[in-house]
Amino acid sequence: MKVDKLKIVKIKSELGAGTRGASLGPDALLIADVTQASSDLWQLPSVDVEVYNQFLTGKLMFSYAKHITTIARIYENVAGTVEKVLLEGHHPFILSGDHSSAGGTIAGIRNAYPNKKIGVIWIDAHADLHTPYTTPSGNLHGMPLATALGIDNQEDRVNNPSQFEIDAWEKLKHAGSKGICPKIMPQDLVFIDIRDLEQQEWNVMQRMGIKHFSPPKRKELGIANVVEETMRYFKDHDYVYVSFDADSLDINVSKGTGTPVPGGLSVDDAMYIWKFLFNWEKTIAFEVTEINPLLDRENMMAESVLEIIRQAIY
Repeated sequence: MKVDKLKIVKIKSELGAGTRGASLGPDALLIADVTQASSDLWQLPSVDVEVYNQFLTGKLMFSYAKHITTIARIYENVAGTVEKVLLEGHHPFILSGDHSSAGGTIAGIRNAYPNKKIGVIWIDAHADLHTPYTTPSGNLHGMPLATALGIDNQEDRVNNPSQFEIDAWEKLKHAGSKGICPKIMPQDLVFIDIRDLEQQEWNVMQRMGIKHFSPPKRKELGIANVVEETMRYFKDHDYVYVSFDADSLDINVSKGTGTPVPGGLSVDDAMYIWKFLFNWEKTIAFEVTEINPLLDRENMMAESVLEIIRQAIY
């Protein structure tokens, strides 16, 4: 992606998360940029997607898909914005609060390019493959890829969602003006550094044969080979969307995120990934998500991610 074609898409929602504060992440990153005067990130053209954090204070109606009706509206807003940004000739640089909105991003890319082969690179400690039938928490930031793949995972069912939740889930899977479902296929997806999954998610990955690099595999191969193999895997795809969750970083860096997990990427490894994937001609959208200043100390998480961005694109 070229800097002169970037357009920041801010999605300051945290309805899909289990802890509060992720909605402050996009601005924490941009404020760190202004304070350090390290890049011109804050000067890029931008658009804010309408979100509805005021509903955080409302009574939760559903156990297995919390805030799903409101998040469905956010999906549509995100999908429409991402589609518009792409068709205007820009590359969306997405700064999101919690990761649930990524399903809307994928919907927007699919709307813009309904007949193209689209790949997704998910850099995250988690697989985000849960559904209302399997979720242990009901938080939708653990489900965006399941919506993109159009799956229910009834095979591993442990919950009995209400009919209302089931109907709302169907709407999420068909999000976007064209109602395409699934948006991507299992062979269109690669995970980097996933390490904290429930058994139901591992079962999905095994059944579908989804390519992934765990931390032990990354250490065995080396980060350069992981990146090279990932890029080679997508050689026949037209476009690629990269989503970088702050919790993919090791816990000594990533305390300022909602779900930190030990054993993750070093800042140097993350810089290497960004350097190649951000500047790859196939990449048409890149996301940073789950920075939570309320869980951080002295904005360390945002400043670490900012340094990764700066080294990659400036």
